[in-house]
Amino acid sequence: MTGYGRSSAWTPIGKVEVEVKSLNHRFLEIGLKIPSHLAAFEEQLRRRVGHWVRRGKVTVAVLNDNPAQEKDLRFNPQIAEFYIRSLNRLKKRLGVRSEINLVELAQLPQVVTFSQGDRMLRKGWPPILKLVDQAFSKMEGARRREGQALARDLKAHLLNLRGILRDIERRAPQMVEAYQVRLKERVEQLSQGLGIDADRLAREVAIFAERCDISEEIIRSKSHLGAFERTLNGDDGAGRSLDFMTQELLRETNTIGSKSPDAALARRVIDLKGVLEKVREQVQNLE
Repeated sequence: MTGYGRSSAWTPIGKVEVEVKSLNHRFLEIGLKIPSHLAAFEEQLRRRVGHWVRRGKVTVAVLNDNPAQEKDLRFNPQIAEFYIRSLNRLKKRLGVRSEINLVELAQLPQVVTFSQGDRMLRKGWPPILKLVDQAFSKMEGARRREGQALARDLKAHLLNLRGILRDIERRAPQMVEAYQVRLKERVEQLSQGLGIDADRLAREVAIFAERCDISEEIIRSKSHLGAFERTLNGDDGAGRSLDFMTQELLRETNTIGSKSPDAALARRVIDLKGVLEKVREQVQNLE
């Protein structure tokens, strides 16, 4: 489900702003945008996101408005010398005539770092996590409202599915009766008044009825619909369960369709599949 949340406050490491966004996604996909001096806390932040969200494409941006001061800088001459030696060897090998630029050298990894880290960042991290929680709490409000609207829509689909399934259940016996009538008429035409073998006719109808029996599929479909409704009315985190139940309902519907040569029943099967496809799209957005 989609949502957005934002929070900001002053912390021991300066002003911090947290923004969280979520989009519909079948699985949990986390994207983090955090300052380099907070990179050591990335795994903790990722776990925090997992605490709030189970499904969705989630982006978390942490902004720290805390310009570096001179005392925060740490220079690493050994690493800089390593880069210079390596670049000189590369220049010689390639025959390139170029001076090594100090500004570009300072931008290479680990040449210049910030010494603010350890103690100050450890002190500033708990307030940042609190801001993350606040942002997610605001986002959850929007997601919850969307989820409630989606649940209402799914319940309407459930009523529709049950109605179609009742139509199919009522039509099933008529399908066998209609076949019996058609078979008898056909045999009478072919026999040209020579009489009908009633036992043979009854056996053919029985074979057809057994081949086209969809009672088990209907019973299982009703059971899946009941479980779907109970799960929808239950605790959060039902999205994957509902997705699985929808797949099972589609499987039963396909079996009913393959067993049903009756045109009227086949049309209702198509209606059933159409509603289930809509349900499947929606439940993939539920957490």
